Amino acid sequence: MLNQLEATLAKHQISRDVGNAVMQTTSEAFINALIHGNRLDPNKIITIEIEINTTQIKISVTDQGEGGTGFSRSRVAPDPMAESGRGIGLMEHFANNIKFHCTKTGGLKVSATFDRQEDYSKILQN
Repeated sequence: MLNQLEATLAKHQISRDVGNAVMQTTSEAFINALIHGNRLDPNKIITIEIEINTTQIKISVTDQGEGGTGFSRSRVAPDPMAESGRGIGLMEHFANNIKFHCTKTGGLKVSATFDRQEDYSKILQN
């Protein structure tokens, strides 16, 4: 999955810094969809969509889970040294805009946008 995304970003001549921000966000969204949404069920699908135009990159990751946006009501700030629990914060850090939508079947769709012209090198260093 990440190899295909990386190839798509390279094909569209996305800068390394912007590409890294997109890759990090997509990876975090995918891991959350796999573990928390689909609960590691091999029969459930995770859909990744990407749209690239001259000014923005938009990605969405959708799971077939049943939790929807319920996670946000109980979410607390994670311990910075914890091995898990930091994915949403990282996505919010890297993306210019991020939204969480409940699907008709109860799954979660994470949508993120990135400005192709932004200097992500400062963000990636933090």
